[in-house]
Amino acid sequence: MAAQALHDHTRVRTIAQIRHAFPIGDGRRFVVFHRAGAPRLTLLDASTGVERNVARGCDATAAQPGVFLLACGYHGHAALLFARRSRLAFPIGVRPGDRYTAMGRYWIAGSRPGSGVQQCPADQSCGYAPGPDVFVNWRTGERRTCDPSTAACDFDLDRPGLPAAASAPARHRPHACVERVGAGRVVWTDRATHHRWLTRLPGPPDACLHTAHRLFVGVGGALLELAPPA
Repeated sequence: MAAQALHDHTRVRTIAQIRHAFPIGDGRRFVVFHRAGAPRLTLLDASTGVERNVARGCDATAAQPGVFLLACGYHGHAALLFARRSRLAFPIGVRPGDRYTAMGRYWIAGSRPGSGVQQCPADQSCGYAPGPDVFVNWRTGERRTCDPSTAACDFDLDRPGLPAAASAPARHRPHACVERVGAGRVVWTDRATHHRWLTRLPGPPDACLHTAHRLFVGVGGALLELAPPA
């Protein structure tokens, strides 16, 4: 197959200066980021350009189409942000102390702190027992735990029965959305048209996420939008 031609003159627009937390996208329409100095998250509708301030004291950690997993407050309590109506909900099944970092179509996954009981094997090396991995069906509230020290806890978060994943879970796979070609230039692919675009960026991207016809990248503390010419 012949190599696909590169298109030039991508539009690059600065959306905001952002805080330490990476922006999170739902892969289709919505992006959540923390604007520097703002107490609330910003929810961006990439299809209209409309921004809304949501969820004070929270950070986004994962997403599915139309819904974001948030960690709120000092203890990182899990919450769900339903993007279309900017509605915040707290999933049934989550308990104080849980920390969730991954999300599938049905399940959120995280861990709990250890018990504080020291483990001292024969070689005299002691350490605190780790806590279990925790899985909650955010649609039904069903809760399951798995001890990673005695079992493989890699499950398919996209299936209601929580079967074992056929391969490494998606949350552990690195995601590359641009191809660096040197001298500050990158190539990115429009997911809708499959056209490949050549773009200059002010620095290497440290976070990136797709929506339809657009790519958002974090570069040096700024959130940039890349799009084909109008």
